[in-house]
Amino acid sequence: MGVSILFLLLSCVLITLPLATAQDCPYLASFPTNSTYGQNRNRILSSLASNAIANGGFYTTNFTQGSDTIYALALCRGDLTNRSCYDCVNSASQYIITGCPNKTEAFDFGDSSKCIVQCNDRSFSGTVATSPARIVWVQSDITANVNEYVKAFDSLFDDLKNNVTSGSNSVGKFATGEKSYVGDNIIRGLMQCVPDLSSADCSACISSSTDAYLRDFYGKSGVNIITRSCIFAYEASSTIPAGAAPPPPSHPPPPATFPPPASTNENKSRKTQTTILIVVPVLSISLLLTALACALFRRRKRDDFFPLRKRDDVNSSQTDILPFKGDGNTGLPIFDVVTIAEATSNFSLSNKIGEGGFGPVFKGQLSTGQLIAVKRNSEKSNQGLREFKNEVILIVKLQHRNLVRLLGCCIEGEERMLIYEYMPNGSLNSFIFDSRSNSLTWSRRFDIIVGIARGLLYLHRDSRLRIVHRDLKASNVLLDNEMNPKIADFGLARAFRGDQQLEKTVTVVGTYGYMSPEYVMDGLFSMKSDVYSFGVLVLEIVSGKRNREFYHHDHGLTLLGHVWKLWIEGKALELLNKQIDDFPIPEALKCIQVGLLCVQQHPEDRPTMSSVLLALDSESATLPQPKEPGFYTQRSSNETKPPLSGNQITASNEMTLTVLSGR
Repeated sequence: MGVSILFLLLSCVLITLPLATAQDCPYLASFPTNSTYGQNRNRILSSLASNAIANGGFYTTNFTQGSDTIYALALCRGDLTNRSCYDCVNSASQYIITGCPNKTEAFDFGDSSKCIVQCNDRSFSGTVATSPARIVWVQSDITANVNEYVKAFDSLFDDLKNNVTSGSNSVGKFATGEKSYVGDNIIRGLMQCVPDLSSADCSACISSSTDAYLRDFYGKSGVNIITRSCIFAYEASSTIPAGAAPPPPSHPPPPATFPPPASTNENKSRKTQTTILIVVPVLSISLLLTALACALFRRRKRDDFFPLRKRDDVNSSQTDILPFKGDGNTGLPIFDVVTIAEATSNFSLSNKIGEGGFGPVFKGQLSTGQLIAVKRNSEKSNQGLREFKNEVILIVKLQHRNLVRLLGCCIEGEERMLIYEYMPNGSLNSFIFDSRSNSLTWSRRFDIIVGIARGLLYLHRDSRLRIVHRDLKASNVLLDNEMNPKIADFGLARAFRGDQQLEKTVTVVGTYGYMSPEYVMDGLFSMKSDVYSFGVLVLEIVSGKRNREFYHHDHGLTLLGHVWKLWIEGKALELLNKQIDDFPIPEALKCIQVGLLCVQQHPEDRPTMSSVLLALDSESATLPQPKEPGFYTQRSSNETKPPLSGNQITASNEMTLTVLSGR
């Protein structure tokens, strides 16, 4: 049986046996109740568990507000699964929040005694702390083959110490090993230090903690010692007859300081009985209360975020069902952060498939085999709680073959993630602007244009809500395995009332190059704003050129200006990507004309999406002549953006922006 499997078995044994508990908030320094410092501390602690598993089992952070700085750390024992790591860090964090409510310095080792969580108002990076400690031990003693056991133990201890002080990985300085002695008897061990300790400090922590705490437990068939800076655990498979005393270590440690040494075997026996009689019931009750508190806390957090219509609708399976107020029986699966971390290999860079205004996007695979795309909210994101909630509430109500399907979401601590169906061909962006554009035939491009039009018409007219997307662009159109387009990213979308035609905002959000003139300059948006974005997208698909990055050696026009120039000169077909072969001339001209009609300067001149789709589907549709487009005028050679009526803003083409515009 492998080392990792056996350590899982050892962990199960140790968790259920007596616990000698350290005082976890013994320090005097405190902060006032309901202070900003306390609120920030609890916010950081609430997100430690998800951050720990997302960062391979080790996570440190600090937060400064005014003159106050909070430092926090979480480290899981290297043999833990994501689930066990999350549960341990979460239980430790919740204990600190509830058990040390006003202490600036506190720590805990979790219900399983296999993780380190601490917070302080002073930095503790690179410092060694070996006291207090927590020790978990197995009651049975080693007696068979004692001398051989001692040799194996000492040899294993030395090997582990050499290995743990010479290496560093994502879960800190960590080493495991085993030694055989006499037949099938085996002793297995584990050592670990907080990764920001130097090798010398790691060695000192291991030596100090084992010297101080191991003497009374040396010879037990299993021991786990955990301090704020290091961990040592071992398990042996051989036990001896009752009453025989284990030999002293080959290098006897100094007198123990915690727990106090027993003077006789009788006292030791009484101490063991007292520990069992007192600690086990107290621990059991504490664990039960903690579990109930955590369940209530998580449920309350979800209730605060999305009001539950019926409490009975919530279950405790891997994916809870989250009903929305006023939405009948419609619900959305809620995934826990451990499930998503395991699906994405702890959000590894190799699984990262994109980056948007909301944050990075990762490819993942659930235990069922289903492929997913996970949008994980970034701390640096300019989209926050409002956009996250907006996207969930809107898209859960939308069902159309040309809209991406939301499978669920994750809300735990500071983590906010959206789980979508995986689109194997990525975004349209990579097909029309990058090297793969050569593989996009005219018929495929035309089908994509029509598919986007159908999805947009559904949003504007046929869905239960009338939706204005506000950020339609090439990177927000995804392609499935059959190259069917699906509109994505509804974080900036707005729902209109049945009779509403126009809305005004002082916060302009979207992507330059795709935003309509009336929206950029006056904050006015409507379905005609989406029509403008669609027109830009059509002309980009036909030409294979970006609107905002378009360059022509004869003039400084935008792509829209270039198309307009070709149109009035009767040279519109010169716009087509040179890689496109065998295109029907009437169909190509129709797409260019539809694109120009959609990007006209004044919104009242632009067609509705129903008119657009009718024109695209009909071979005999008669279209009006387009008028001048918006944002097409010539610019100087060093200018990279169209005039914006005094608003001076610089951004890349694919960045989703939020702009406060004065009126």
